Amino acid sequence: MIEVIGNLFDFVNIADAICITTNGIVKSNQEAVMGAGIALQAAEKFPFT
Repeated sequence: MIEVIGNLFDFVNIADAICITTNGIVKSNQEAVMGAGIALQAAEKFPFT
């Protein structure tokens, strides 16, 4: 694993994978609850629907 410091979204089309932690809660439709912080920003930038 290589740790990189910078804007996470600058690596979307470059990295093989980007891991964003959730709060561990799963909704009844099997989607993870994104919470706040970087998870919320990712959910807003890349909606599932």
